[in-house]
Amino acid sequence: TGNVRNENQDHGLCFTVGGHQVLIFADGCGGVSYGQRAAYLAVGKAVMSIIRTYGKAPTWFTPDPVAAAATAMHDASRCLAVEGAKLNIVDLRGGLRTTLIVVVANKKEFGYAYIGDGGGCVVRASGVIEHFLVPQKADKDIPNVLAASLGPAMQGEPVVGKMPRLPGDLLLVGTDGVFDRVDRSFPKDVLRGVIQHNGDLQKVL
Repeated sequence: TGNVRNENQDHGLCFTVGGHQVLIFADGCGGVSYGQRAAYLAVGKAVMSIIRTYGKAPTWFTPDPVAAAATAMHDASRCLAVEGAKLNIVDLRGGLRTTLIVVVANKKEFGYAYIGDGGGCVVRASGVIEHFLVPQKADKDIPNVLAASLGPAMQGEPVVGKMPRLPGDLLLVGTDGVFDRVDRSFPKDVLRGVIQHNGDLQKVL
């Protein structure tokens, strides 16, 4: 919960399905009500969407990771719209808002969709860092005000894209609580830790 809030509004899951690696992460908007619930629901619905996409696909067809990530974002948005109707939330001030990051990877590429802020990058084996997530901030001088977020009514628009996946790539995703407070060397520091621990991410602190 940290030193500021009395509850943790972050939710995330990583798993594999249909030969794809999936990472889904949400950070509830703490300035309004129901941030924790929004993050929980968004992640849960996005997970179900990805599992449905790959679990029901015929053996001769493999869904595109980018399309799967975009569909998961759409399904999470619809879930919050339904929940917002139950809570009679009619505008942005009513709450139930969250950021959401969805990454789906196969052996050749990373497909992603995100809305809100946070951070996401790929550290190549060469040490080159490629950022794919540009925080959607309303004002660069006011870090806690977003230009886009997920809720009963979507604020802004999600970003959808893809990046090539190469041998030795390390993908990092985190909330603004991490990426707003670390310096540029952080991704490389993590990569060094991974190398020191022979690829065991659980031992990298």
